[in-house]
Amino acid sequence: MPRRGDHCRDFPAVEGSPETARIGVRVIRGHSRRGEPETVWVDPAEFCCRDLAAELADEWVDYATMTRLSAQQARNYRQAIQLFCRAVDDALGETAGTASLARSEPDLAFILADWERRLPSGYRPGSTVPALLASEVRALIGYRAQQEHRPVDPRMRRLLRGHMGVAWGATNELDEFSRKDKRAVVRAARTWTAELERRLTAGWAWAARGSHPADHGWTDVANLLWGLAHLEITPIDIRANLPMMREWPPELRACIETADRPVYTQSAKQMLVR
Repeated sequence: MPRRGDHCRDFPAVEGSPETARIGVRVIRGHSRRGEPETVWVDPAEFCCRDLAAELADEWVDYATMTRLSAQQARNYRQAIQLFCRAVDDALGETAGTASLARSEPDLAFILADWERRLPSGYRPGSTVPALLASEVRALIGYRAQQEHRPVDPRMRRLLRGHMGVAWGATNELDEFSRKDKRAVVRAARTWTAELERRLTAGWAWAARGSHPADHGWTDVANLLWGLAHLEITPIDIRANLPMMREWPPELRACIETADRPVYTQSAKQMLVR
C-alpha cells in the first residue's frame, strides 16, 4: 500500500481515477522486458524546487499511463526529471522553491535552454543520452501545455516550439556481421554496383541510337529506349502500339526470354513493359 498522498497508476490505466495530488510520492507500476512487475517512483520532496518537481512528476505519471511506458522507459523519464530539477536547484539556490511551469518568474525557459546546452559535457562525445534526456523533459512539459487546466508560461511554450539545443549524436550498436561476412557483403555490393553502372551505360548508348518509335518502328529496342529516355512515350504507349509477339524481332524477344522462363503471347507485352 502506498503512503497517504502517494500517486500510483497501474497498467492499464483505470478510468475515472482521481486527479493527481499535489503532495507525495508519484509512483508508476510497469513491467520489465521479461514481463515482471516493477515500481518506479519520484519524490518531489527531494528537491528544493518541489513544486516544479511535482508538476513534472504529475505529467510523468499521466504520460506513462497514456503511452503505456515500460518500467525501463519510466526510469529514463525519471532520470530526466531528476537531472533537470537538480539543475534548477543549482541555478536558483534559495529561491528554487518558487519555480513552477505556470509562473513567468523565475525564468525556467532560460534554465532549460542552458541545461540543454551544458548537458552533453557530462557524456562521451557523440552520445545520444543528452538528447534523449532533453527530449523527455520537453515531452513532459509539452504534454502539460496541451492540458487547458495546467498552465505553462508563454516563454516556455515558445522554447518548446523551437529546436532542441542538444544534437542527437550517434549510437555504438554492435554489428550483426563478422568482419569476414562484412567484407563479403561489401564485395558483393561493389560487384552489383559495377554491373548496374555497366547496364546503365549500355542502355543510354543504345537509346542514343534510336528515334521516335512512331516514325521509325515500335519493335526496335533502341527506339523504345529513346522514347522513354526523352519522355516522348510511356510504357502504356508501348503496350498499345506493339504488334503480337510473333512479329517481334529476335532482339526484342531477347529482352524477356530466358532459358528457364517460357514467354506466352498473352503476357509478352506486359512482361516487356515491366
